[in-house]
Amino acid sequence: MPKGRKKGGKKNNRNGVDSDDEIEGIDNGSVYSNQSDSRSAGTADGFTDDIDETSVQESFEDRLTDFIEMAGQKSAKGRTDCLNAISDAMRKKILLDFLYDRKLTVSDVIEKCLKKGKSAEQCAAAHCSALLAVQLGLNVDTEEMFKTYKPILTTLMLDSSADLRARAACSSALGLWAMIGASENAEEILSVTQSLAKVFKSSFLKGDKTAPTHSPEVTNLHNCALMSWGLLICLLPQQNVQDIVHNNLPRIQELLLSGDLDLRMTAGEIIALVYELASEINQNYQIPSHRILCEELRELSTDSTKSKGKKERRTQRSTFRDVYKYVANGEIPSIKVHFGSEMLLIERWTEKRQYDFLCTLLKSGMNLHLAENEFLRDVFNLGPVIPTGLPKESRESRIQRTLQNQAISKLRTQTRGKNRDKRSAIVHGE
Repeated sequence: MPKGRKKGGKKNNRNGVDSDDEIEGIDNGSVYSNQSDSRSAGTADGFTDDIDETSVQESFEDRLTDFIEMAGQKSAKGRTDCLNAISDAMRKKILLDFLYDRKLTVSDVIEKCLKKGKSAEQCAAAHCSALLAVQLGLNVDTEEMFKTYKPILTTLMLDSSADLRARAACSSALGLWAMIGASENAEEILSVTQSLAKVFKSSFLKGDKTAPTHSPEVTNLHNCALMSWGLLICLLPQQNVQDIVHNNLPRIQELLLSGDLDLRMTAGEIIALVYELASEINQNYQIPSHRILCEELRELSTDSTKSKGKKERRTQRSTFRDVYKYVANGEIPSIKVHFGSEMLLIERWTEKRQYDFLCTLLKSGMNLHLAENEFLRDVFNLGPVIPTGLPKESRESRIQRTLQNQAISKLRTQTRGKNRDKRSAIVHGE
C-alpha cells in the first residue's frame, strides 16, 4: 500500500485509498501523458522509448493490482472507490493478459461486493463485472463465470427492496454476461429474457389503458432491463423469435405511450429490431395492428407537443424517423462509426442495439475497444486487430479488408434464418 505523503501533501485515509487524486492515478489520461512525455525524451535508436513504455505499463499494472487488493477492505466507500477505479482502467485499456491471470481474484471480489454490499457498492460491482466480461470475451472461463453471476445478478435485479440504481446496473450486467457466456445456449438465453421481462412489464399500460407513472429511477431500471432484453432476443432460435413476436411485440408497443423519453425510444428501436428478426423468417411480415403501429410511429417522428422541451422533441423525432421508415417502408438506416483508420458500418438494428448497449457501458473507451478488443471486433465482423506502427499502405489494405468483412456480414445475415432453424431443431431434438 502506498505510504502517506510528506508534510504539506494529502495523507492516507483509513479506507486504504488516498483521495480522488489517488483514484485518478489509474486513469489513462495520466498514463498516456506520462507515455507521451517519455516518448518525447527518447533517443534516436528507440531503445529509451521501449524502456519507458514498459515502465509505464508496469507502473499501471502495479497500481491496478493495488486497487484489486484494496477492493476487499473493510470500508464500504473504499471498496466502491476501488471498484470504480478498476472499471475505469478496463474501459480505457485492453487488459486481457493481465486480467486472465487474475480473473478468479477479481471475480471473487466482485461477487462478494454484490452479495454483501449496499447501493453504490453493488452498482459499482455490477458495472465492474460487465466490463470484466467484455475484457475476457468468448471462452470457456466466461461460460463458467456466467453460471456464477447469473443467480446473483438475477436475484438482486428482481429484489424490490434493493437500490434501484443497483438493480438497473445488474440488469445491464446480466444481459451482457448472458450474451457472452451463454451465446449458444438457447435455454439459458430464454431464461434470462424471461427474468428481464418481469422487470419492465410494470411499464405496460394499466387495465384502463393508461400509461403508469413511475419515478425516473424506476423508468431507468425498466429501460435498462428492456435494452438487455433486446440484446438477447437476437441470439434466440427461430421458434423462440416467433413466440416473442406473437406474445411480446404488442406489449412492447404499449411502451410507446410512456412518459419517459428514453423508454419510448428504446421501445421504438426494439420494435424495429423485432420486425427485422421476424422478416428473416417471413420477408413480408406484418403484425395485425401494423397500420395502427405505423401511425403511432409517424406521430412520434413528427411530435411538436409544446409541453416537451426542444431537445426532447428533437431527439425523439430523430430516433422515430428511422424506426418509422423501417417498419413502414423497410428503409434501413446507415450509420458510419470512424475510429482510428477504420470504419464500422451499421446497417442492421441488431448491430445498432449491440453498439448502443456497449457504448453505454464503455463510454469514452468504445473506440479503443473497437480497435483493439478481439471480442468486439468479432461481434461487429471487423476482422483481426490491426497492429500499430504499420506502414500507411498496410493500414489501407487492412481498411479494405474491414470493408470486405462487412460485405460478408451482410451475406451472413441472409442465411441467419436458416441457422436459427438448425439451432431450433437441435434444442427441440434434445
